[in-house]
Amino acid sequence: MASLMRRAAIVLVAGLLGGPAWGDRADEREQFRQAWEAAGRGNQAALRAAIDSLPDYPLTPFLEAELKRQRIDRVENAEMSVFLARYRDWSFAPGLERTWLRSLGRRGDFAALVRYGRESSDAEVRCWLVRADIEAGQDDGLNDRVSAMWLVGRSQHEACDPAFAWWRARGYPEAGQGWTRFQMAMESGQTGLARYLRRYLNRAEREWAERWLTLHARPQLLMRQVRQWPDDEVARYLASITLQRLARSDWDQADGYWRLVQRRLEFSEAERASIEREIALFRAVALDVDAPAAIDALPERALDQQMLEWRARAAMAHGNWPEVLESIRRMSLAEQGQGRWRYWRGRALAAMDRPEALVAFGSLAGEATYHGFLAASRLGQDFNLCEQELAADPPSQRRLMRDAEFERALELYQVGLISHARRTWSSVWRRLSAEERHQAALLAAGYGWHDRTIAALGASGAMRAYPWRFPIIEKSRVMAYSERWRVDPALVYGLMRA
Repeated sequence: MASLMRRAAIVLVAGLLGGPAWGDRADEREQFRQAWEAAGRGNQAALRAAIDSLPDYPLTPFLEAELKRQRIDRVENAEMSVFLARYRDWSFAPGLERTWLRSLGRRGDFAALVRYGRESSDAEVRCWLVRADIEAGQDDGLNDRVSAMWLVGRSQHEACDPAFAWWRARGYPEAGQGWTRFQMAMESGQTGLARYLRRYLNRAEREWAERWLTLHARPQLLMRQVRQWPDDEVARYLASITLQRLARSDWDQADGYWRLVQRRLEFSEAERASIEREIALFRAVALDVDAPAAIDALPERALDQQMLEWRARAAMAHGNWPEVLESIRRMSLAEQGQGRWRYWRGRALAAMDRPEALVAFGSLAGEATYHGFLAASRLGQDFNLCEQELAADPPSQRRLMRDAEFERALELYQVGLISHARRTWSSVWRRLSAEERHQAALLAAGYGWHDRTIAALGASGAMRAYPWRFPIIEKSRVMAYSERWRVDPALVYGLMRA
């Protein structure tokens, strides 16, 4: 009941802080929603009418931006530049600017593109800028710029095609560049692009490319192929990545192949370590009984936190509690101090009937954390919930509600533009103090924006603010459907919260 009263108080405070303007916005919100829906149907007349009828509504610039987006090829450049400068920090600005600059390129308005878009990082816009420089005869350093655009592991926008044609006419790609991009494409899983790139490879590179494509599709063919390979850097690299990729789906087969491949090729110590690490890691992920021994056989530098954690999990799966203890002992002191590893240390000690288990659980049971609760349960103690109270601070909340960007975030949420609301909230969040963040979270809860409240309090360290981090919402529907389907309402709320 106390939690419900607290949340009701927040709603009341949030409703009062904005004053009459906030209370009178229901009609404006509905007008905005209808205009936004009409915009989705391409109804520009409805957009114009809404813009004229909502001159003071804080989200009207979103309607203006959408109208400009729909008329992108007809908006005067000076008008768009002024509009973007005015709303530079608004969430719609990056997308609108990108659309505008791309439009300038498609229309061949290269003078405006160079004037307004020279600093753009958008790949398509960069291609249009290169084309603008080519047509202007400004080719100083252009070969390197186009090479950088070409040497990526994905297909580029078709706007790049004229630049690439100009570049190829000048003798590019240089020797080795085709193989470099082929390798980047394969490592990115872009096999379609990789097949296209075979035309830029010399005969020897093309042979290796065919082998790679074959092994990517069927890594089980490695042993048949490797017998025919020379022992060189490319052969070892291809064998290495094939074995590591195979290890992720079938560590046992990868391990068997590795025993044979290493007899055929002379791998360096570093190459051997990378292959053996991947096999040992996924052996542990599969919870194989011998995974701890396989991990122990690795070089010491390979035993990072990830490997030690999986070593512990594999040992847990088979009740090998001494090895669980050993895995935790080998972790850094900082990791050993984490609640989960303190808990599992206690579990291992208890399974081995060692009295230190009581000390391990006792030191953790008083903490208001998940693993603290597990430790308390092991000892038969009550959970130390230690709920953190968050008190509403009306002056601080009034200041937030007078912040135009914070107001905009809440208004965006209320009209249903959730992605814009979240981006705007994140922008506000970065400049708030710790106390302001708590107040912002309370206000978000008051408006029913629970996911921002949960994220905000978690990010600010208020992990024990349970009523807000675990809101009991939609209670009547949850209870009705839980009873109908005979499901524990706690499970339903747990899934909703997750």
